[in-house]
Amino acid sequence: MIIGTSATAVKSECARLAYSLNWQQHAMGIPASWPQSLVSTLSIIFNSKFPMFLFWGPQFYCFYNDAYRPSMGNSGKHPGAMGQMGQAAWPEIWAIIHPELEQVMNGGESTWHEDAHIPIFRNNQMEDVYWTYSYSPVIGEWGKVAGVFVTVNETTKRVLAEKHLINLTNQLKVNAGALAKSNQALAQLAYIASHDLKEPLRMVTSFMELLKRKYAGQLDDKANTYIDFALDGGKRMMRMIDDLLEFSRINGDGRRREMVSLDDITKEAGKNISRLIKKNNATIKVTTPLPALFVFRSEITRLIQNLASNAIKFRKKEIDPLIQVNATEKDDEWLFSIEDNGIGIEQEKCEKIFEIFTRLHTQGTYDGTGIGLAVCKRVVEHHGGKIWVESEVGKGSIFYFTLLKQ
Repeated sequence: MIIGTSATAVKSECARLAYSLNWQQHAMGIPASWPQSLVSTLSIIFNSKFPMFLFWGPQFYCFYNDAYRPSMGNSGKHPGAMGQMGQAAWPEIWAIIHPELEQVMNGGESTWHEDAHIPIFRNNQMEDVYWTYSYSPVIGEWGKVAGVFVTVNETTKRVLAEKHLINLTNQLKVNAGALAKSNQALAQLAYIASHDLKEPLRMVTSFMELLKRKYAGQLDDKANTYIDFALDGGKRMMRMIDDLLEFSRINGDGRRREMVSLDDITKEAGKNISRLIKKNNATIKVTTPLPALFVFRSEITRLIQNLASNAIKFRKKEIDPLIQVNATEKDDEWLFSIEDNGIGIEQEKCEKIFEIFTRLHTQGTYDGTGIGLAVCKRVVEHHGGKIWVESEVGKGSIFYFTLLKQ
């Protein structure tokens, strides 16, 4: 506020409010009688875009600017707090702020607080409010502290957002811990169950093979057919148990990520299925450079191996299988594709094939347990990626999956 300036010429809403008060009836007297230290301080406050407040004199009369005004709420203190004694304006927090105001007035030392929790009455209710503020002494004409200059910023939204984020993080940690324990328990259960299932299954298949050898030539064709069915079912059940065990171990085997070259992993996967490749005269061709990523090596090897095996299994009889591996760099991930020239997949079944125990063909047509692609999906999701397929019957398939860069 500048003495001699009319209220209508002042742009600040709070300055106009201060001018409009009946100072003749006020203990501070009219503005023309105010000391220059007060006038200068108010001029700074009313013209500032930063939230500021002033407590003046022994009674701590209140002044504030437009930038501070929103922190007072839509109803309650404003406009009554302007020019009011501090205790009358802030009765709900006076016991908190008054000792510090006196400390500054008497000692002349500034104070600083960050994200202080000081609830106030606003919007017709008590609200939890957080403040970052500083109390600084205003030196009067006689060299003594005449008031307390306050720079203040309400940090309620940020503090509450940070607390909410901390709570969410803690809850996620709790959930992650519980999930890890659950996965570990499930993996252990699957291992025990598969082991217990294998023993009687081995006994059944062993005795059926013994029966077939011992009574060779003594049984009729129908009996031999029944024995063959039993043996084949036992072997398929054994493979299914092994695949189910492998599926359960993903994300629960305690291994750690490591930086590995996807080119090396592709070569390793090719070696693992070298007999299948040779038998079908198949070719695995890497068409672009493959990156090195921080992954679970054994899982990604199984992913490439399963997709390549599938491409060979569902080949066209008239041409040799060709599998092309490609990688494209994106903003925060790598997009991989494994393309084949096989029989293809019907469009409406392209999502269903990733479900566990899903088979699109009869056992007699193509061997398998229906777990391989479910393993692929779980491996990719364990690495934070996605997997899908684009295919057309008779024209082959392209399996896509993403892996994060970090």
